[in-house]
Amino acid sequence: MSQMAALQDEENRRAQSCMHRFGYRVDLTPHNSAASPMLYQGMNENTYGLTSISRARRYGYHLTKAEEDDDKIKDPPLTTRQKYALNGGATFTEDGKKLPAGGCRAEAERSLQKGAPSIDDEDYAAAVALDVGKEVENDSRVRSAFRSWSTCMRQEGFHYSHPMAPGESDRFLRTTEPGRQEIRTAVADVECKRQTNVIGIWISVETVYQKIAIRVGGKKLHQVRRSLLVKLRNAGLQPDLGATVRARRM
Repeated sequence: MSQMAALQDEENRRAQSCMHRFGYRVDLTPHNSAASPMLYQGMNENTYGLTSISRARRYGYHLTKAEEDDDKIKDPPLTTRQKYALNGGATFTEDGKKLPAGGCRAEAERSLQKGAPSIDDEDYAAAVALDVGKEVENDSRVRSAFRSWSTCMRQEGFHYSHPMAPGESDRFLRTTEPGRQEIRTAVADVECKRQTNVIGIWISVETVYQKIAIRVGGKKLHQVRRSLLVKLRNAGLQPDLGATVRARRM
């Protein structure tokens, strides 16, 4: 499980404890946030599409059984009063007990953020990542690598212009099990990625743009990173210090 998924679980546990404190018997854990199953494969898994040849041969572009089970977990059914108590919208319970400001979810968030630096723009890092992604895909080196991968795929009988395209195809994802054509496509996809080094080029170029983005928005990004580290510690989780050092060196 990724640290972000574990952090979400801890927030759910704290929100659930708060709900129980006010007499609302709801189950918010584990993984009842309806989060994407991709979170549980690690933060960078599937960032560049399918990369595992063994997975391609067995599952194609389908989820594994464990991922399917995670994907089926949804938020539990809540009454209107329970929703208000959890997410805000009510000030008191039916018994006249005063609810925390913003609801139990907000209380859980505040407990995890205790001691974390204030951030003017919570979505700043995500916005930077989105902008970097667009710049990277417009870079001539990456576009050339994509063309090489596309040519390799065409030689195998498959016509795609972007390495993410096969895995996002409704043709494959609408079926319950991977078919022979899907397996063939997935295997060719991974093999062509290896032959053309499209992932290596993609990552190298992305790293350059990330370094530039960090220099430009370093102060804000540093605050976001510090805030996340505090939240992880408040949740009783051990931060990935290696990842932190790598980010600082970028």
